[in-house]
Amino acid sequence: MSIQIQSRYALILSLVFILSAIEPVTAQEAAAEEAAESATFTPKELKADRNFDGEIDQREFYDQAGNLVRRESDTDYDTIMDEFVYFSNNKVKKAEKDNDNNGKIDQWVYYNDDGIISKAETDNNGDGTADTLLTYNDEGKLIRSETDADGDGTREQRVDFGTDGTPSKAERDNDGDGKVDTWLTYNDSGVVTKTETDTNGDGNVDQWLYYNAEGKPERQERDGNFDGKVDTWMDY
Repeated sequence: MSIQIQSRYALILSLVFILSAIEPVTAQEAAAEEAAESATFTPKELKADRNFDGEIDQREFYDQAGNLVRRESDTDYDTIMDEFVYFSNNKVKKAEKDNDNNGKIDQWVYYNDDGIISKAETDNNGDGTADTLLTYNDEGKLIRSETDADGDGTREQRVDFGTDGTPSKAERDNDGDGKVDTWLTYNDSGVVTKTETDTNGDGNVDQWLYYNAEGKPERQERDGNFDGKVDTWMDY
């Protein structure tokens, strides 16, 4: 009986010794696994096939801290990236786009420090120069549009917008002499109500065109001899 007891006692001591030797290793492994799980991995580049056609149509690029700095997109899925968005502090700062797919950027959009749109420029005729400028307020609402319709480098048309986004007034330089000669007035619904024009370039309005509630001309007045007095009336 004593031999059996001694054998069992020896077996218990052996197990205690083995377990005491194993415990530190297990603790080290657990600590290593926990450290691996808590490690932060920062991406460098992310690629995506958004329409599942087997072609990459979007790429995102990150800095060393894992912040998004640039996104490239193929918006029409022709395998050519045509939209580029730039970020700062994880907020969009600028966007560029090739709308006509000729390989040249023709639209630029700028954002303020809060990531809200502040300005947009568009090259409508493909000469590399922006001929339309849209200006926005701090809330990202459009307040003004300026357009170079004839591509001469001068924006001769300007439209101001109200807080609700509808036009409130507009100006145009029709003869391209650098001077505004046409003024448009709108109602609260953004429908034009009156057009005033300086037809002879002397700086004075000599033609008035009035519109109905639907924006259709209903009456015209003219100062034919430019003496400051209306001498011609025409109803539509």
